Amino acid sequence: MENVEFVKVEVVGGDWLESQFKKYIQQNNMLKSQIKIIYSRLSEAPKLYETDGAKIRDVAVKLFHSLFTLYVVEYDPKDKLAFGYMKNEEDEYLSEWGYSSIEELLELGFEMDLYFEDRTIAFDGTISKKESHAV
Repeated sequence: MENVEFVKVEVVGGDWLESQFKKYIQQNNMLKSQIKIIYSRLSEAPKLYETDGAKIRDVAVKLFHSLFTLYVVEYDPKDKLAFGYMKNEEDEYLSEWGYSSIEELLELGFEMDLYFEDRTIAFDGTISKKESHAV
């Protein structure tokens, strides 16, 4: 039987790797927190087809990515399916109303605009501040 010798190997830049790992954990925790907020806001949205025929709809959540922005107006929590206006940021003529999987959008890196509140969207994609009806 041959003699086996074990060698201790020290990773160069171990402190750097540890700091990068800690940053990754922090980012992951922030992402989980944001996902909870997204689903919480979506749970308050009208269910699918509840706003059918409305010319102006309340925007429940605004999700964005570098090339697209989704304004969610209806949501199905069972299938995690949203209905809304997907704005193409490079070519507005390619923007359209349709259905999107929230899980797929989050996997693609879509984020929620945390400060986008009290807005409505018209059929043509025009965003407006929600009118308050003070009594």
